[in-house]
This record gives sequence, structure tokens and C-alpha cells, in this order.
Amino acid sequence: MASDERDLMAHLDGCAPCRRELEQRAAEPSSWDEAKQLLQPREFDEEPVCAEQSRLPLEMQHVLDALGPTDDPEMLGRLGGYEVSGVVGSGAMGMVLKAFDKSLDRTVAIKVLAPHLASSGAGVRCNR
Repeated sequence: MASDERDLMAHLDGCAPCRRELEQRAAEPSSWDEAKQLLQPREFDEEPVCAEQSRLPLEMQHVLDALGPTDDPEMLGRLGGYEVSGVVGSGAMGMVLKAFDKSLDRTVAIKVLAPHLASSGAGVRCNR
């Protein structure tokens, strides 16, 4: 870490007004609240965050809207051979869905690339 960067980090650690100013310039307060919620430690067996329970970004809601129909009323929809039961989390690169794989008879996590990155070669390479 460069000396200037260390000095800046040391200053921000001790200066609450500068931290607040940096946070406000970096993102809207609602974005920080959403990030705090999504980054809270969770037990794996906890119920996933449901689309109705959290305010997912619009593009992530589009992913959920694109899920195929399911016969199970407790599921959000189908993605290929998977029954999607919820959203584990979302971020700048995409979202992670909790699903059930009938062929393996087990719960799985599915990483879905954000729609705006799906058409980008760099975005696809970054997620490999």
C-alpha cells in the first residue's frame, strides 16, 4: 500500500465527518442500507431473501420475472432443471439464487450474471 493511501486510510479511520462525506459521494444512503442488509452474516439454512421481502434492483427483478413457470406454489419459478426458491444475494456482477436440483435431490446455489453484463464479453470472462 502506498504511503498516501495509508495516510488516507488512517485519516478516515479517525474522522467520522470525512467517512460520512465519502459514503455520501460514493452512493445514496439507500444503497448503503441495502449493502449492509445483504452483507449481514447468514446461516445457510436460513430462508433466502425473497423478491417481495427486499427491494432488488430493477435488473435483478427482471431475472426473477424471466424464470419459467413452476407447479410448486412455494417456488419462485424454474431455471432449466432447477426449481428456484429464493434469492441468496445480489451484487454488481449478478445474483445468487437458491434452487432445488431434482436430478441430484439436493439444494444448490446458482450464480446468474447481471443482464447488463451478459452481453459483454469482459463481463462473461470475469465471472468464469
